[in-house]
Amino acid sequence: MALSDGQVHVHNLFLWSMAVIYLFAFASLYHQLPGLYGDNGILPVAKDIVKSPPLEFSRLVHYVQHVKPTLLWVTQALKIDVQTGMDILALTGIALASCAIITRFARNIFVFGALWTLYLSLHSVGNVFLWFQWDALLLEAGFLTFIFAPIPLIMPARLHAQLASISMWPVKWLLFRLMFMTAIVKLQSGCQTWWKLTALQHLYETQGLPHFLGWYWHQMPNWFHSLTLLYALFTDLVTPWFFFAPTRGLRKFAFYNQVFLHVCYMLIGNYNFYNLLAIVLTLGLLDDRDLGYQTRMFRLAHDSSQFTQYDTSKSLRLCRFAH
Repeated sequence: MALSDGQVHVHNLFLWSMAVIYLFAFASLYHQLPGLYGDNGILPVAKDIVKSPPLEFSRLVHYVQHVKPTLLWVTQALKIDVQTGMDILALTGIALASCAIITRFARNIFVFGALWTLYLSLHSVGNVFLWFQWDALLLEAGFLTFIFAPIPLIMPARLHAQLASISMWPVKWLLFRLMFMTAIVKLQSGCQTWWKLTALQHLYETQGLPHFLGWYWHQMPNWFHSLTLLYALFTDLVTPWFFFAPTRGLRKFAFYNQVFLHVCYMLIGNYNFYNLLAIVLTLGLLDDRDLGYQTRMFRLAHDSSQFTQYDTSKSLRLCRFAH
């Protein structure tokens, strides 16, 4: 069984999973760009990127800082039209995310920094179509991925191991804020259906992006809706406090509850990559032992125990021989 330090393999799985989310995000957006933001689209981006700035670094920095933080200013300066520029940004994101999925070497600070910058460039001009919760969550999670991604070639293995363990703490904090505030917003909304546990009786009729399974969930009896909502509130309000528990069992309990809840969300409605991204964030609750790897501390304790048992049995055999 392979040895590791704490969360090295968890961190690598987290980076790989974030690359998958980026691939979903860029690929989904790429096919919608002409209809949403093209010259004949619903909200043409060319109206916001009015003039091509001169290809001067100082001018480009000014536009990025004071107008919109997007690389479309660079494509405009290169005399590339806005629609083609957005296609280039999305295709570059698809290519980089695919590389990070295929090879571990590409899961580094430069690739994830580029992915975050590309998505921010599209998000900043995306208007209402990119103002959903999952878009903001991807930018925040993507920034954490970027700043805690390894530096290729020059980062020692021990430093990488320490970075992997440290990086999971802000990931857990992000997941805590996401889930806990989700419940708080519901309970503080002023809608009594959340307190009376009747909100799910109306959710399937009013949710923004339902799919065919939602109809079947809607047919369930009211007591089932009440129990389901009670479980969701428990998972959102109570289990996030277990994210930081010193006991591994409590963290795994929180992990399984969070994953199960988000799988249920995917079965009742279409929330784009939101639930998949939330599941990726739950990886911060695991350590390498949960993935089938022995940590060095665990192996050291195991070897020490084996040595003690061997030494004791050897002493007993010598005693019998003496008698």
